[in-house]
Amino acid sequence: MEQKCIYLEARNQTLTDKLIWSQRSFIEKTFMNNSRVYVRDAFEAWKGIMGVLRFEHQMEVQTKSIKQCQQVSRELGAALAREQEVTRKHFQACQQMEADMESEFAAHVQLNRDSEKQSAELSLLQRQMQLIMKSRGWQQDHAQNILESLAESKSLCR
Repeated sequence: MEQKCIYLEARNQTLTDKLIWSQRSFIEKTFMNNSRVYVRDAFEAWKGIMGVLRFEHQMEVQTKSIKQCQQVSRELGAALAREQEVTRKHFQACQQMEADMESEFAAHVQLNRDSEKQSAELSLLQRQMQLIMKSRGWQQDHAQNILESLAESKSLCR
């Protein structure tokens, strides 16, 4: 049994050595015979990496472009806000001017009414003054006539 055990151990060692040699041989053959495959695989990997680098570069360019667009958008937004504020102020000023013009127009209409009323009153006063002057002139003439009549009556009485 011992001999059989020694025999099996020796055989086991021989088979293990043979297996290791076979694996080494297989690996060497695989690496040596497939060097073109490795070169091709390496080239494909390099192409893939270059493609990724190109995409990363494009991505950086696009990111930079997006940042510029965002900056322009912010600047346009600020300019629009300023323009809206100016427009709002102009609109308020315009409304104030319209209110002032309406007020001035109402005042003008009132002044015209007052002027027409005063003109009518002035015309009436002028007419009254003319009548008074005529009446006064008539009264003076009448008084003069009375004085003259008295003077004649006195001279006749004497």
